[in-house]
Amino acid sequence: MTGDDHGMDLGAAAGALARAMVAAETPILDQAGLSMWEYVVLDALADATAISQADLSQRTRRDPTRLGHLLDALSDRGLVDRARSTDRRRVTVSMTSSGQQTHAKVKRQIRAMEESFLRSAVGDGGGATARALLSRLGQAAEELSID
Repeated sequence: MTGDDHGMDLGAAAGALARAMVAAETPILDQAGLSMWEYVVLDALADATAISQADLSQRTRRDPTRLGHLLDALSDRGLVDRARSTDRRRVTVSMTSSGQQTHAKVKRQIRAMEESFLRSAVGDGGGATARALLSRLGQAAEELSID
């Protein structure tokens, strides 16, 4: 074994982290009455006043048909609004005030869980550094060509 062989491979570490975070987020989402994908949609809408359904599909990497079903469910619960544009070719999606409140509450709970995890994994001082590094790695991974 060389000095470079210590620790988990990046893919294995990312997979373990993703599984742990999904397992820890599930009860939070269940309590809010949201599926993981519904939360992903709300999170994608959080920084936009309104977005086209096509852009939202790209942003969430959800097939337009599956996204449509998610939006139906979120709309039925009053968390999102969909509106046709004046030319009727585009559908615009936005969060309602109830959707914004639900998203903000869930986001706070998820962040608190993450902070607790980071403190236990890297100590009090390392959480911000770990989050920043993971964020940079995530952004770099998004930019990779996967075609």
